[in-house]
Amino acid sequence: MDDAPSGKRAANKERVRNDLAAAALSLFDRQGFADTSVDEIADAAGVSRRTLFRHFSTKADVIFADHPERIIRLGQYLQAASADAPPLDVVIGSAEATIPSFIEPPDFFLTRHRLLKTTLELRLREQAYGLQYTNVLALFLRRRLREIEIDVPDVDTLGDMLASAVVTVVNRAQRTWSASGGTSDPMASTVTGLGMLRQAFDPLVNPRTDAGSGPTVIVMNTDGVMPPDVVNRLNSIFDPD
Repeated sequence: MDDAPSGKRAANKERVRNDLAAAALSLFDRQGFADTSVDEIADAAGVSRRTLFRHFSTKADVIFADHPERIIRLGQYLQAASADAPPLDVVIGSAEATIPSFIEPPDFFLTRHRLLKTTLELRLREQAYGLQYTNVLALFLRRRLREIEIDVPDVDTLGDMLASAVVTVVNRAQRTWSASGGTSDPMASTVTGLGMLRQAFDPLVNPRTDAGSGPTVIVMNTDGVMPPDVVNRLNSIFDPD
C-alpha cells in the first residue's frame, strides 16, 4: 500500500509536535517569547514554517503540544467508565491518573511553568486549555448526575462546580510541584486536594440514608404535665446511661 500504517503516521505526527515543542521551549527560555519567531522555531526543529502551522494555530500553542491529545484521552477515559460507577469517583480517578504525565520529563515542565509566570500570552493560552478540560469533565458530570437523579436544585450547576474544582486541584498540585523546583510530591498534593473535594461534595452526589434511624419526635403537652411513660422513654433516648 502507498499509505503508511495509521500507527506509523500517528507516531510521526507526535514526534514532529514534540520536536517543535522542545525547540520552542528552549528558544522562549533563552530569547523570550516575544523575541522568538515562528521561523526560528521551525528551523530549530528541522521542519518548514508550513509544517509548523499544519500542527499549531499560533506560536503560543507550540509548547502546549501535549494538551490536545490529553483532552482527547480524558474524554475517552470518561466515556469508557462503567455506567454504574459513581461519577465523582470517575472524575477523581481521571485527575489522579493524569498527574504523572504532567511532570515527566521534569525539565520540560519546570521550564514551561517558569515561562508561564513571565509571559501573559502563554498564561492565557494555558487558561484556555484549562477551560477545555473543565468543559469535558462538566459535560460528563452533568449527564451522569442527571441519570442518577440526585436531589439537588440545579444538577448542571453542581456538575460545573465539580469540574472546576477538580481542575483547580490538579492545577494547584502542578504549581506547588513547580514552585518546589520539582522536589515536592504532586501526587500527594493531588490526593489531599481531591480528598477535601470528596468530603465537600460526596454528600450531594452520593446521598446515603440510614435505614435504622427514624424521625425524631418531640412531644409537647399543652397542660404542662408530661405522662410518666413518655418521660421514661425520653430519658432512655437522651440519657442512655
